[in-house]
Amino acid sequence: MIRVARKNSFSSSATSRRTAKITDHVTDECIRVLEEEIVRMRENQERILQQCVKEEATCLRQQSEEQFCSMQEEMRRMMRQMVSSSRPSSDSVDPYD
Repeated sequence: MIRVARKNSFSSSATSRRTAKITDHVTDECIRVLEEEIVRMRENQERILQQCVKEEATCLRQQSEEQFCSMQEEMRRMMRQMVSSSRPSSDSVDPYD
């Protein structure tokens, strides 16, 4: 009976070592898969962020161009007003006449 107990104890110990090796291998594989998934997620997030930055930059450029065009148009309008106000109107009477 004592031998059986020792034999089972030894057998159990060997089995648990094999199980530990298998578990370590499975654990290592799971870790590797998770690390690859993390890398893919980071790359995807970086790509999405770059796309968002490009879209925002495009939007800001467009707004800037629209503001510039608006300012140009306002300057043209003001220049036309200044030119038209500096011309003597045809209805006015020349004091030297």
